[in-house]
Amino acid sequence: MSLDTIRITKEMQEACKTFAEEVISTNVEEYAKRNQTDIELIKKQIYEGKLAEWATCKFYKDMKMDHCTEPDMKIYSKDEKSFDADLHIKFRNFRRNIHVKSQNESSAKRFGTSFLFQKNDPLVKKPTDNDVCVFCLVIDSTVDILQIIYAKEVIFKEPKLDKLKGTKVACYIKG
Repeated sequence: MSLDTIRITKEMQEACKTFAEEVISTNVEEYAKRNQTDIELIKKQIYEGKLAEWATCKFYKDMKMDHCTEPDMKIYSKDEKSFDADLHIKFRNFRRNIHVKSQNESSAKRFGTSFLFQKNDPLVKKPTDNDVCVFCLVIDSTVDILQIIYAKEVIFKEPKLDKLKGTKVACYIKG
């Protein structure tokens, strides 16, 4: 069961597809280090991740947060990439760093509802009190917001795929 289902407009889908096409060249080398080499799959994951960010932004804006940043659509060089939060929200006197994680429906059926993190991500190693994870399931033109949890409460396990075990950890949730 999801907290909310957000429909993504055709325009936003196109913007996310364009982003994935344009950013892929800055990501291939990094993905290869993590034993991920299928370019079309990487583009699809980037696209779905960006859809989830926009859906999460809409979710928070619909909740009338004082402020929610929009997803960053800038293309960064590989040296400029970071583990920074995807969004930042402010409501009255609190601020949160929002880290959006996405999975598509076919992956959820194969591996269970799960979300991957790099082992060296500060969110895994030392999350702050302001770090929040939003777990999303992408299904075509909709995104289900499945769970919102403080990063300090996330339980990490080994991923099911052997090729990811050296560089990734996973959070499995019941969806």
